[in-house]
Amino acid sequence: MNRIRSKGYTDSVVDLMVGKIKRLSAGAQKTLKELACLGNVVEVATLALVHSGGEETMHAALSEAVGAGLIYPDGSSYSFLHDRIQQAAYSLIPQEDCAEVHLTLGRLLLAKMAAEQLAEHPFDVANHFNRGAMLLVEGEEKLRVAAINLRAGRKANASAAFASARAYFSDGMALLDEGAWGSHYELIFSLSLEWARAEMLIGNSEKCKQLIVDLLQRRLSKVDTAAVYQLKVKSHSLKAECSEAVASALRGFCHRLR
Repeated sequence: MNRIRSKGYTDSVVDLMVGKIKRLSAGAQKTLKELACLGNVVEVATLALVHSGGEETMHAALSEAVGAGLIYPDGSSYSFLHDRIQQAAYSLIPQEDCAEVHLTLGRLLLAKMAAEQLAEHPFDVANHFNRGAMLLVEGEEKLRVAAINLRAGRKANASAAFASARAYFSDGMALLDEGAWGSHYELIFSLSLEWARAEMLIGNSEKCKQLIVDLLQRRLSKVDTAAVYQLKVKSHSLKAECSEAVASALRGFCHRLR
């Protein structure tokens, strides 16, 4: 045991995996880091969208990692053998470069995805843009990413992944400024209302209440105001606040009669 300890082997599995990855060629390391950024299990078609070389070059680079027992091909995808291996590959990206790497990946995916692909996989794009959001400066790009977050949040809601949905809605809102209420009303209203609903569904009633109060102070259409009051009634009902629910329903009804 003393002779083994004298070798200086680390107790950290991630450090061991980092050492193993560093023995790969530069091309294999680069492709493995791209794979790690995209997830634990990645479709070949998705990786091909962001890989700078051709698909044949990509497979050749990853074959080294397969031979080293780090990843394995599974039909139309590549998978890491363990999440710690993915963590090790990701850790090779300098911390200060992570936001830029994810932003680049998000832009590549968005540029190369067909409309139906984006509709099917909005999370892939939204996750990268959200990780690089601090570097977004151009207004039109922010609006587009906010809309992708709205789509991703609604898709997460449909799968009852309410915590994930809340994150997408709040990240989308963070990209918009006060002026969006005048220039992009539908987008910012939808994000605000969906965010409030997601907070209600995960049991964060105080945040839901705060968002509803903010919405009711806006100049909303009658239909949108009714939708906010409907959410307010539902929020009270979930907390068994029957009198408050009735009062909110009456206020919403009276507002529609104005």
